[in-house]
Amino acid sequence: MLLRLTCLVLALSLSGSSAQVVTSSDERKVHSFVLHEQKLGSLDTAFHIVKSLLLFGEKEIPQRDQACSLAAQAWVRQDAVSLFQATEIGTSLGCISAEDAQAASAAAVEALQPDAPPQVTRAALGILAALKRKGLGGSTASLSSQQLSQVVVGLRKLVHTDGSGRLRHSKGGLPSVEATGLAYLSLAAARELGIDLDDEADAAVEQFLTSPAQVLEKSGTSGSLAGAGDRDMLAAISTFLSGAAAIGTSDVEPAQMKRLLGFLAANKHIGDVQDAYHFAIGLEGYKALVAASPRTGLVVASVTPAILLSGMGILEILVTDFQGKPAQVGGVRLVSAERSGSPALLEQPLQQSPEKAGVWTLDFLSHTTDLGLYKLTVVAVNADQRVIGEMTGDLLVQDELRSGDATLVLSDSDGDELERWTAQPGLPLSDHISLDISQNLKVSFLIKSVKGEQVVQPQHALLRLDNASQGLQAYAIAKPVKKASDGRLHATISHAALEKQIGQQGGTFQLVLMVGDTSGTNAREWTMGSVHISPGQGGSKGKVAPQRPGVLPAHFRPLPEIKHIFQQPSPRPPMLVSYIFTAVVLLPLLGLGYVLTTQLGANLKGFPQEQVARLSAICFHAGVASILGLYTIFWLGLNLLQTLPVLAVLGLFTAASGYQALSRQANARLKAQ
Repeated sequence: MLLRLTCLVLALSLSGSSAQVVTSSDERKVHSFVLHEQKLGSLDTAFHIVKSLLLFGEKEIPQRDQACSLAAQAWVRQDAVSLFQATEIGTSLGCISAEDAQAASAAAVEALQPDAPPQVTRAALGILAALKRKGLGGSTASLSSQQLSQVVVGLRKLVHTDGSGRLRHSKGGLPSVEATGLAYLSLAAARELGIDLDDEADAAVEQFLTSPAQVLEKSGTSGSLAGAGDRDMLAAISTFLSGAAAIGTSDVEPAQMKRLLGFLAANKHIGDVQDAYHFAIGLEGYKALVAASPRTGLVVASVTPAILLSGMGILEILVTDFQGKPAQVGGVRLVSAERSGSPALLEQPLQQSPEKAGVWTLDFLSHTTDLGLYKLTVVAVNADQRVIGEMTGDLLVQDELRSGDATLVLSDSDGDELERWTAQPGLPLSDHISLDISQNLKVSFLIKSVKGEQVVQPQHALLRLDNASQGLQAYAIAKPVKKASDGRLHATISHAALEKQIGQQGGTFQLVLMVGDTSGTNAREWTMGSVHISPGQGGSKGKVAPQRPGVLPAHFRPLPEIKHIFQQPSPRPPMLVSYIFTAVVLLPLLGLGYVLTTQLGANLKGFPQEQVARLSAICFHAGVASILGLYTIFWLGLNLLQTLPVLAVLGLFTAASGYQALSRQANARLKAQ
């Protein structure tokens, strides 16, 4: 069972998964999430909701009045980021006054400094560009060409050696893809202002325009799309995509675009409006980059993780756009299919399926029937045979496995053969094998595919010795012999190897062959027969030597139960002594009761005389006594869950009877007065 599970996991891990895309349905889900968010709460939340809805094409913003109110409260602030958010809300919803626009413009110009952080520069230039688009605020009146050029040159100084921007929160700065995206957005806003830049600033702009591919290439070497200074990957990647699209670059490789699309697809299940906003601007930027370079938006993926020799043997490749819709291409071809590091198939064209849109097929088994794992390289081309999309992936060619005859040879310590048996596939030996301390048992066998009759070298081939009565298991690994050319596997069972796993114990063991491989659709488990193993030198039939479990059996056995003994209990006196001392402790209480009743006298004059009041008083005192008795029983043996229900009933009974007794006593006193 364990071997079957292992083979299944291996097959699933190699089968891969379908390409990740962002469909129209995914966009609608994010859109609906933002649309149903009613609580704005803060300016930051209002900004993310308004901008997200506008990106999704909403004409009317349900929370317009709330958003405009929050934006109006932000004009007294001095930080550029808050003013940018307020300006974006005001200009988008038409609720910004000329005075507020003038104040925002002046604050933005003041914030533009060569050494300002990227987020401040982007916010300040974003304010000026947004106001200019609406013709408000005289945004560029007080901004000189020299000041803007210095700001642009300052952005270039914040560029790391790998081309990405830097954040200032650490010494020397850390490379940040988000800071790079902010720099791109700043340059795009600066170009909107229409102010001429000097030569040094123009050179800085050209450097940024050719850096996106370099940034992604450097950041991708660490296994992550983001840089070392990025704390929020979604914000970093979406800002980068938005910025790269804003400056109109096409310098992004198809493989990089595929990674970016996969990241967006992995983050389409959002949890708050901030993530929804970043997903929306990232997707909008991705669409713009695809529009600038259509070949970067193709997704080529295999929909055939495995092919069976007993099946049709058709390889299917699906070509779609980044939204999962079938794409029209000039052709698809298999560049190579490598098996065990050597090419098995080269340059084979695929045929377009007449029934399935976007699917291209190849009769794989007509070219090769060798079992195993193939590394595929597939490309899509346009009408001019230029590559516009590619994929690399795995393909398993599988068949049912079977075992041939097995040979078992018993030999002595010198290697001389003592006895030989031949086991038929799937059947146990009729003879009983005995393995002495000086003998070895060698087992050889062959594994083949059922349909192709190919010799298979399985990934897992084990001999298991199983003694269910003693709970013992031992294993021997079967390996091919280098000198042999027939592909047979060999395993040797010796006393020395068994001692490392089960100690020097003997007994009768079942000999089981277990075989599994990813190229096989089944796992083989064959009980060959029984083997009697003589005890080792330190063991005997009368006295079993202590077991020394090996590494393999430990995986299949439960661990010993852990029992904690914090402290050995101290010796206690006999119970009679405890009872005597308890009686001695209670004697003063008995003496006190005697004195109270005989010397001082019990005062019962205040006890109610009326019949109902007397009964209520008796019930009240009985209830109090019962509660005290319950406490005693709880201390002796009950637990809290057993005590609380009884206490609740007694408490209600005592409270009700006490209330009745006291109320009648009070009425009697009022009548007497």
